[in-house]
Amino acid sequence: MDDGSDDHASPELACVAGAAAQSPPQLQLQRRCCSVTPPPSPPCAPFSIGTARCRSVTPPTLQAARPRSSRVVPLFESNKPGVNEEMRSQIVQQLLASQLAFVDALNSCLKVYYEPLVAGLKAEKPVLSRDKLRPLLTYFRDVLKVHTQFCCELNAHVTAGGGAEDGGLLIIGAAFDTLVAGLPSICLYVGDFHIKMTMLDEVEKYPGFADFLKNAQQQYKDHTLRELLTLPMLRLQMYKDCVKDLIQTTPSNHPDALSLPNFLSAFSVVVTQATESVLAYEGCHKMVDVAKRLNTIVAGLNLMESHRRYVREGNLVKVCKTKNKRFLFILFNDILLWGRELPFAGFMLQKVLPLANVSAKVEPDCSLYNYAFSIRALDKSFIVCAAGKEERDAWIDDITAVGKQLRKWQQVIANIKAGKRGEEATRVSSQPPTPELTFTAPTLQQFQTVGRCSICMTGFVKVVKAKHHCKLCGKVVCDDCSKGRMQLPSKPDQRSRVCDPCFKCNSQ
Repeated sequence: MDDGSDDHASPELACVAGAAAQSPPQLQLQRRCCSVTPPPSPPCAPFSIGTARCRSVTPPTLQAARPRSSRVVPLFESNKPGVNEEMRSQIVQQLLASQLAFVDALNSCLKVYYEPLVAGLKAEKPVLSRDKLRPLLTYFRDVLKVHTQFCCELNAHVTAGGGAEDGGLLIIGAAFDTLVAGLPSICLYVGDFHIKMTMLDEVEKYPGFADFLKNAQQQYKDHTLRELLTLPMLRLQMYKDCVKDLIQTTPSNHPDALSLPNFLSAFSVVVTQATESVLAYEGCHKMVDVAKRLNTIVAGLNLMESHRRYVREGNLVKVCKTKNKRFLFILFNDILLWGRELPFAGFMLQKVLPLANVSAKVEPDCSLYNYAFSIRALDKSFIVCAAGKEERDAWIDDITAVGKQLRKWQQVIANIKAGKRGEEATRVSSQPPTPELTFTAPTLQQFQTVGRCSICMTGFVKVVKAKHHCKLCGKVVCDDCSKGRMQLPSKPDQRSRVCDPCFKCNSQ
């Protein structure tokens, strides 16, 4: 058996967006508040919120495999050619030394892990079957070949550089040309990285493979198999940082001055793909943990959808209409759900909110609470409070990014359904959304913070005066001031209670 490099399958770089949320009916509504302003509500007491559980961008296994000195930072810049050339020489020498160690580690992986596993396929009971081994080691030989060629070219240029024929200059552009030419093979490895890690998670549970890893690590103690498979991913960022430093120390009249920016652009693209692949693995790995903790199916919702990815989670205090309640919020790339984790009853789901037309931001109403922000959607809007400013900003950024990506893919799907192909299908309109698509449910005032009707200013008395919410402006009003009923985009199949000013404004 080979490593699968002879029968490459073209990796599909496609995303499957969740089902597009149905557009509400074309109804443009105006929220009309009364002219009389109720007395200001007293600010609520600060909340005591536990530490939120947020995702780590880099898993512990990747942190352990990160090289100690992954970047060479120039200590200073000088316009003197001699000084710049000396600094360039130091950067290249360190790059060559780390490249030799890197290639040696990949060769050790080939000798200690790859070759014994392939040879074991001929045994009566192999350590791993062919189907399990192929995705684990696919494209590894190709990556090793590219990095070995670059190491040889770099060593040759460093050895021969600085001679009289080069004017005393160290020219390494041709060595980087070799590396850039091999980037397609590296991209194939990067694209399959999350598949390799997922397969490794599975086969590490096999007793026979666990014993094999234990014996192999006794022969090669520098890195584990997981770290060795991760090294090519981390190496790409090192190349990018090294080229940045070379650009800073390369004069404009140097032979490498024109080619280095092109190398930086090429490495930046691959580093971005590598980051996305690592995050995809993190998302899949975390999805399994979340599904086990919450049960795979929560209230009829299957969490393990093929397109769904985990983003973050944390404990937030939700400002409800009666009192403040703490929930565990979990954000995926298409939905936001929240509920409570009960010690013996599992997860009690409260609500699932599709994120296609959801926005998150700090609004004036949030000033009454500590580190609060509002989440606005078509059928439900509310205020939540985080433990600190950094956590609040992180939630806002993640919800905004997820919603933007979902809307983009919904438009791409609509273009494809309309018969558009190629660039026309992926072109996203820059025009602002229509008013009927920007409608969101109001954030509701808390009953306990309002003592009078927002319209007639009559005080609320138990039994005599009941409190209601206007479903269009969110104000607390009495029964006499909320006789109107309207069909709203959030609930088109029923007539919702609205206050008299909102009803008069929208019934004309």
